[in-house]
Amino acid sequence: MSTSPNDATAALLAARTSGLRVITSDGRGIPVAHEPRDAADREPWAEYNARTGTVIRRHSSASCTTVQTTARWMQWSVSRSVSARLTRAGVHCAYEGRADGTRATTTFVDGSSLTWTGAGIRADVQGDDFTIHHSISEHRILRVQCTDDDGDITEQQTFATGNYADDSAALVACVTAYADRHGRTPRAEEPLPPIVLEGDPVSATLLKARSQEKGAVRIVTNDDRMLPVAYEPRTSDDPTPWAEYDPADGTVVGRRRSLECATLDVERGTVTEGWTVARSIYARLEEAGIEFAFGNDSGGTYIRVALADGSELTWNGVTVHGNDVSVLHTIGEHRSFVLDFTGRDGREVNHQFATGSYAADSSALVAWVVAYADHYGRAPRPLH
Repeated sequence: MSTSPNDATAALLAARTSGLRVITSDGRGIPVAHEPRDAADREPWAEYNARTGTVIRRHSSASCTTVQTTARWMQWSVSRSVSARLTRAGVHCAYEGRADGTRATTTFVDGSSLTWTGAGIRADVQGDDFTIHHSISEHRILRVQCTDDDGDITEQQTFATGNYADDSAALVACVTAYADRHGRTPRAEEPLPPIVLEGDPVSATLLKARSQEKGAVRIVTNDDRMLPVAYEPRTSDDPTPWAEYDPADGTVVGRRRSLECATLDVERGTVTEGWTVARSIYARLEEAGIEFAFGNDSGGTYIRVALADGSELTWNGVTVHGNDVSVLHTIGEHRSFVLDFTGRDGREVNHQFATGSYAADSSALVAWVVAYADHYGRAPRPLH
């Protein structure tokens, strides 16, 4: 007697309950979710496109089998599937919880935050009920929790229709709507590991001269242009560790060997204006429609950006010479940026950008200023 479709489905579900995973039997071994469209559905097993969270094929129970494995099938995990869509929507999340993560979080421009997590059809292999790394095929619920800048829960939603396509779409829509209201934050840049060049005595001599003179000597291209260059080796044996920048967009336009660089004696206080970090950032803020003003205080120089709601931003930089706070040093002498936000309600936020790359730090600084301006409003050009 042949096995009926219902009997085959029951056998697969029983095997799944015992810890096995249901996959396609066509040699691809793709995990499938039991999502029958009605009681008589002859193809109750759904195969998903993980990136879009949509069903691309349906399978009968006869075309599925089981496998016993501890593999995570990360490309079909709930975390990978949802994160791909949130990233496309400009929402960047970080994993939290265990080393591999049981939830994902993101903080918004206004200080509020959001956490999302999920639960599978059974506790995962480490015994946790909540996880975001189980397979789409083992999805049971997704949950979102929102908190304000004081950490108080303001909203919580659970999506548990029994259909991953519907639940994940609802989760992405919820998170995206929250980001629209509270302000997307740019992706965080990770600091680069410190790199020491091996077998490059010329670069060592250039760096020693720059360090000893503390601003009186600048490293420039060894040609008629004498353009400032930044020491940004990519590896310990990088043959061209000196980066030449386009100051208008903060991108590297060329790389130089140490023998293509030289020291330039500069009277303290004078600058190569076109390649200052101020001019480089100015160009991109102007393009984004953001007005700014130059300021001084006892600690050095800074740039102020007033926002439409009465809050403000200030930013400045630190040079490779240590405690020199400035916005008028050259790109080649950049070490880090600091951005401070002061809300009209007194809320203060500090951001630091110190990856070791001017391209990464300056783009992150601009992205954060634009994010604040998008959320709190651009102030008109001040009248003089």
